[in-house]
This record gives sequence, C-alpha cells and structure tokens, in this order.
Amino acid sequence: MTTSKKLLVIAASALALATGVQAQVAIGGYAAASWTHTSGAAADRLDIDSALLKFTGDSKPVSGVVSLFYAPDSSFFSPTGVDADLHLLDVYANWDLGSGWSLTGGRFLSWLGYESFFAVNNPEITGANTVAGFIPGYEEGLRLTYTEKDWNAGFGVVDSAYNPVTALRGDGEWKSTYAIEAYFSYGGIKDLTVWFGLAYEPQPGDAKAKATLDFWAQYQVSKELYVAGEFTVEDNVAGATADSETWLILANYAFDDKVSVAARVSGDTVNAAAAGDVKWTLAPTYTVSKNFSVRGEISYLVNSGKAAADATSVGVQGIFRF
Repeated sequence: MTTSKKLLVIAASALALATGVQAQVAIGGYAAASWTHTSGAAADRLDIDSALLKFTGDSKPVSGVVSLFYAPDSSFFSPTGVDADLHLLDVYANWDLGSGWSLTGGRFLSWLGYESFFAVNNPEITGANTVAGFIPGYEEGLRLTYTEKDWNAGFGVVDSAYNPVTALRGDGEWKSTYAIEAYFSYGGIKDLTVWFGLAYEPQPGDAKAKATLDFWAQYQVSKELYVAGEFTVEDNVAGATADSETWLILANYAFDDKVSVAARVSGDTVNAAAAGDVKWTLAPTYTVSKNFSVRGEISYLVNSGKAAADATSVGVQGIFRF
C-alpha cells in the first residue's frame, strides 16, 4: 500500500471514529448550474457546473471530513486525463491538540489561493484569469496549524504542489517527489486580513521544480463594501523557463441583503512574456433565500500579444446550498 493510500485509510478510519454514537454529524453542500455564451464559441453552454456533498463528523478532539464532488466531463482534473464526473475530494481527519495547535492528515485542499476552489463561494461565475496549475488544488499529506487571536499559521508536507491535471487529488508519489507548504495570516488590524503563503516542490534536475508565492489582502471598507487584491509568482527553480505572475483586484458591494455586485480585473504574465492576458468581470447576484441565489456575469478577456482573439462572455447561474 502506498503512503498516500495509507494516509487516506487513516483519515477515513478517523472519520468513522469521529462519526460514532456520541459525535455530532453534519451534512452540507451545494449544486450550481449555468448558461453561458462566449463570442467565437461554436455553441452556448447549459449544464450543471458542479455539486458537492460533504459529511463532517466531530467527536472532540478528533473531527473528520469526507466529500464527493460532481463536475461533468472534468477531464482537466482527472489524474489520467480521461473524462470523469464524480470525484472523492476531502478525506481527512483533524486532531485538536489544544493550546491553538491542530494536526490534519489525509486528502485536503491547499491553503494557497484567494479565490475559492469552488466557484459557488466566489462572487462571480468564473474565476480570475490565472495560469492553470499555479495554485495547487487537492493534495495528500500531513499539516500542522497554530491559531492565535490575531494571527494563524501552518506548515505541511504533501505529495505534490504543482500538477495542473490532478487538481482534485495529489500525484500520490512520495519517493522522488514531495512538496512543502506554509502560510501566515494576520488579522490584528480592524477590518483587514493579510495572507502570505508558499508552496515548494523540489525535484532536482527536473524542469518542473518550482516555488509558488502567494500574497493576498482583503479590507472591509464599510458594511456594504469590501476590496481585495492578490499577487502570485511562480519561480521556476530549475531555470528551464522564466518566472510567471498572476494578479487580481476585486471590489464587492452589497446594496442590501438581496442584491450585490462584484467587479474584478485579473491577469497573468506567462514565462515573462512581453504581454499577458487581462480579464474584466462584472457580476451581480440576487439572493432569493438563504438556500438559493441567482448570479449573472459579463466578462471581457483581452488576449494581449497572442494569436487568440479577444473574447466576451455572458452567463447566468443558479446556486442551491444546503
């Protein structure tokens, strides 16, 4: 049995213990579907975007999580590149060690990235214009976190931190490839959160050896408005290609409990190219109830310095949470 499989078995066993007779068990998730039209595309898209079913068991000091994720034909996320719909995502256990310390083992989502891995948690339908594989997705390993009143930090050893075709899992290989991740978050200044993280995957002599640095900050300007910004840089340690960067700037304004609108501009520069893509996005959201909301979006992608034409896309998304 591989190390990664052992970790998953341990996590699943811990979840079973955590969901015993005396445990508190919670079930939650979401389903999102949308219609989108993109200029130049052969046809419009009308489909389920994704759905998540999450089971959480808590029997202090141990808790555990298992989740199932549905995304139609998510071949980009498949470890083999073969189209797949249903995936096992979270399979981890967390042990509260006391005094602010906790230990987590199994399969979990990387700390890196301001925007949520799940589009349903973002104020837009589509994500920022960033380079595929820049921000790690799901991975398998162990990590330790410490939490204080104004700050928290963590360090982890995982099986991979850069593999764009396995965003829903790590590569499961530890003998020659592994990665480390760490982060620090500070919230001691009223209404401001500052976050810094890094992921480093050492592969001596391999052009894919690299480090990713991620910095973001969010400020609550008023009850109605918050602004945020993120900057990431990928350092190709082996030197086979130049460094690349991605960035975003976001503002979200809530007119009332029902209506809000997000405005975002984001971009990337790949391998120190002379110019990078820039994406402009405007997305209003109407909250029908605590369980259902409707979101619209219009985006304009400027393909600077590339043969691809600029593109405009519009869409409407329905989101059901439970």
